[in-house]
Amino acid sequence: GELDVMSRVRAEDYALTKRLEGPEVKVEDIGVSLDTQWLALNQNAGKNPKTGKPFVEGWKLKLFRDQKFRQAISYGLDREGLANTVYAARAVPIYSFVSPSDKYWYTDDIMKYAYDPARSRQMLSELGLKDTNGDGFLEDAEGHTLEITINTNAGNSQRVNSAGFLAKNLQDIGIKATSAPVALQVIVDKTQSNYDFDAILLGWGSGVPPGPMNAKNILLSSGLQHVSYPSQRNPSSEWEARVDELVQKIDSSADQTERKRMYAEIQRIWSEQLPEINLLCQREAVAYKNKFGNVRPSPLPPRVTWNIEEIYIKK
Repeated sequence: GELDVMSRVRAEDYALTKRLEGPEVKVEDIGVSLDTQWLALNQNAGKNPKTGKPFVEGWKLKLFRDQKFRQAISYGLDREGLANTVYAARAVPIYSFVSPSDKYWYTDDIMKYAYDPARSRQMLSELGLKDTNGDGFLEDAEGHTLEITINTNAGNSQRVNSAGFLAKNLQDIGIKATSAPVALQVIVDKTQSNYDFDAILLGWGSGVPPGPMNAKNILLSSGLQHVSYPSQRNPSSEWEARVDELVQKIDSSADQTERKRMYAEIQRIWSEQLPEINLLCQREAVAYKNKFGNVRPSPLPPRVTWNIEEIYIKK
């Protein structure tokens, strides 16, 4: 059959789809997505109630909960390279959870991580991680080889390819990283119930409208989608307590200037603490038949049909 509308042209399909453009088909670039892609390390300090064993081994948890370690990882990830290869140059690097396309809430006053594997290796060395046996991978002082498995959803080719790309980045800084795509339900279980993972590569779809109200479940330490350590009874760190406080104040304030200031502070904290290592946002494009009039696509879902009551078929 034929499609009248493509509400999202995938980055890897853009060049081919663009060739279809002509008198009958319009392919339109609509800007940077408000959806974000990210990598999260498991910082869950809890124990499995069935086995009594920690969700994350103690030596590894100590690293994952170290801000300097997370920042070292962030410096070791080539966001530009990821955008140019897996996303066919149709993505932009990001360093916090708000897309730069969100002109109202986004702040540029955040910590950024230009790709710098040498700096990353130096920071890992300062944490006591050395290649003591000459196998090319780092060990801690007790001899544990630093291994990280990156899980992502197997049904998403962009994420599968991204996980492989990021694993290679981590190998280049001395981490024995592997990509392990799994079924989406397995991902849900890993992030929301059994917490059995090292690192998760996923993304967030923007709320409509974007902003703090639709991000609460991610930002709050008690949130189910606070992936690095979800559903906390009490915040496990000072920075999480501060974010919790700011979210509550944003909720109760009617002063938009003050709400934006507080949300900017959350973005700054997020970029420094890296509960998620934010990676990129895709450049959005849509395609539709020229027989439709008054089509005005937006980067926000549903992109093409948000004004469906105004769209008509030309005669």
